[in-house]
Amino acid sequence: RVSGEGHIVCGHCRNCRAGRGHLCRNTLGVGVNRPGAFGEYLAIPQHNVVPIPDDVPDEIAAIFDPLGNAVHTALSFDLVGEDVLVTGAGPIGIMGALVAQCVGARKVVITDINP
Repeated sequence: RVSGEGHIVCGHCRNCRAGRGHLCRNTLGVGVNRPGAFGEYLAIPQHNVVPIPDDVPDEIAAIFDPLGNAVHTALSFDLVGEDVLVTGAGPIGIMGALVAQCVGARKVVITDINP
């Protein structure tokens, strides 16, 4: 079992060479501008693949991607003592709000539409 990073970076641009692949201007998103997603199998570069240890249940492994997005975003800011507004109560928004709370945000509010 493995998990995969869905952002495919070029590896050659200035940002990639500096270790800032998350800022690659040539990023391709799996299922967006590169074929894939929602299939049983998926072809991605080897460096985008992360093995999942046998002791991690499938239910936990399934949330690695949204949890990673939430943690990365929340930890991009010094939130200690800050008020945080999260717009969007989907999985990433809810996880991001919890991370913000855990790292010491003063107040955390989540908003979303009510169709």
